[in-house]
Amino acid sequence: MRLHADHWTGHEIRAFTLADGTRTVLDADAAVAVHYGVRTRTIELLRGRAWFDVRHDPTRPFRVEAAGSVTEDIGTAFEIDPHADGKIETTVESGMVRVSTREGGQSITLTAGQRAVWQGTGQITRQGDVAVDTVASWRDGQLMLTAVPVHMAVSTIARYRSGMTLVVDHLDDLPPVTALVDVRRPDDALGALAAGTHLRLYHLPGNIVLVRRSG
Repeated sequence: MRLHADHWTGHEIRAFTLADGTRTVLDADAAVAVHYGVRTRTIELLRGRAWFDVRHDPTRPFRVEAAGSVTEDIGTAFEIDPHADGKIETTVESGMVRVSTREGGQSITLTAGQRAVWQGTGQITRQGDVAVDTVASWRDGQLMLTAVPVHMAVSTIARYRSGMTLVVDHLDDLPPVTALVDVRRPDDALGALAAGTHLRLYHLPGNIVLVRRSG
């Protein structure tokens, strides 16, 4: 991954500016490859979640490719969020983007507060609108989990830990969770999650945490 990526993160959130002035923030465990040419600007999202505030240039379209989806800037700030099931979600903070498939065909235009999901089969569907001040809230260390399966909540928080987080029990039958997580304090967040979801944490040397069901 690092041989192919131009920018990547470990357990931290990283902000930087691309050569054209586009501001970018990568979530923890994310990576992008940058392909800039005379007439094109393409970002390949290799892993994880990213936010872009694009320096608009009508002579050099700005595109983000993630799996089979393509999001093209029409002067905007937006978030790309790959889901665990392979779907790609695009949410617009300001301005406008066009979401399409790499193979062409269906496309959809989104404006501020709107979002859409590329399904992995080439289909793109609109989702419910969101408040623009909640888009990519993880940039400021606050991550909202809404009706998320427990095992996904654990893996999400684990991205921000410097040590390994190992789940050693089956968690799929536990009720989904909704929580506001402070990713700057991932161990506290993991402890709060465990307290509310019948989990037990075992802290081992080397900052390793084992996650098991309690009882």
